[in-house]
Amino acid sequence: MSDIRKALAEHLMFFKGWAVYLPFLILILCNFTDQYFITFQGGVATKSYTLSMPVYWVLVSIGTGISAIMAILLKQHIDAGDTDAMNRSASNAIVYTIIFSLIISLIVYLILLPILYSFTEDAVADTAFDFINPLLVFNFAITVNMVLMAILLTIGERKKYLFCLGLTLFAELAVDPIFIFIFDMGVYGNGLGTVTSLSISGLLALYWLLRGKTTLRISWRFVSLKPEDLRRAAKGVFVYAVPIASQHIGELVVRLKLYLTYSLTYGIPMLYSSFVAIIGSGTAASTGKEYKRLYEENDIDGAYSVFKTAMLEAFILMMIISTFMYVFDEELIWFFVNHSSLEESSYIGVWTLDVLCFSGPFLGLKIACGAVYSDRVGLKRDYLDILLIVIVRTIILVYALEYDFAMAMYLILAERMVIGILAVLQARMYILSKKKRVGPVTASSS
Repeated sequence: MSDIRKALAEHLMFFKGWAVYLPFLILILCNFTDQYFITFQGGVATKSYTLSMPVYWVLVSIGTGISAIMAILLKQHIDAGDTDAMNRSASNAIVYTIIFSLIISLIVYLILLPILYSFTEDAVADTAFDFINPLLVFNFAITVNMVLMAILLTIGERKKYLFCLGLTLFAELAVDPIFIFIFDMGVYGNGLGTVTSLSISGLLALYWLLRGKTTLRISWRFVSLKPEDLRRAAKGVFVYAVPIASQHIGELVVRLKLYLTYSLTYGIPMLYSSFVAIIGSGTAASTGKEYKRLYEENDIDGAYSVFKTAMLEAFILMMIISTFMYVFDEELIWFFVNHSSLEESSYIGVWTLDVLCFSGPFLGLKIACGAVYSDRVGLKRDYLDILLIVIVRTIILVYALEYDFAMAMYLILAERMVIGILAVLQARMYILSKKKRVGPVTASSS
């Protein structure tokens, strides 16, 4: 299997970044698992789950930001060869993560949940809260798991990292039916199953790091909390997490508008679309460092060559997967029709999948283009732009839904196509502008 992966990595850039995008793939597969078991519980449960998904991804995106900044701080000490600082940084990361996650859970309780109850029926809101509640109570377990995975990856423990990710998925498959059907916990069991599966793999990673089974060791003795370090970490988390979290908050507003007709008509097709877009994350992960290296060497021709190859490979691969979804649209939707109350909406779900599956490749291109800007330092303007785009997009979609569901879906497709194409053109201009500054002679030509 490793030989196959190495062969693919030599020819397809997407496979070179497998270790970075794999956590997102695992989380999406866990979402599919939850969605499958939820549909056995009827229409209200399915609507509630898909309605609560943006809240879940807000927590995950903030966890991603926390793990990213903690990995950056740790990498600085690794590059300096300071073992004591490495151990101290990793130990502090766990404590900082718990602090941040508790604050985030409180904010979500105070802000998002009242919105949920204000715009939905009580039965739907209660069921959605049943899923969200264990995620918020044990949000620290979710976020610490993500930080532990980032630590394993940063110190080069890829086999342990991969084992933990696989364990998360298999644990989810095992505990979900136990909580839902045997203990009769319903939607609450789904949320508890998600937390449990992540906790199992997180505890294993924590055991390795506590017992010195890796090149790095964490301990309470190494914890040294300093206000300046906490401020630095908080600033980094804000910069990394706000753009992604804001998009999911905008998605929540759209889903609140849709919840009455929602069960299979929007949530599951969007999940399939996200599955396609993960290819873009893999491409970005595999090319980011390459772009930065080529920029530093002033090899702009080389960077442009990497860009063209990466975009072409990613788009072709995503279109192949989208075409597969289009051909087998009924089978992919009806797999989730496990209750009679979902049959009527499944036909609209099939149509929605046919439209949205082809939006995934363009969303993936936009994500892949982000790696082109790997040498940029200032991020403030970036996340302000993203917040503005999210607000405008949400307003337009909400007004479109007032008119027609089909119109809103076509609008999402058109929006992603335009944004994907513009992202490619803008990234191309960014690379070529460097060539003008460097001049006609580059490293590759000399």
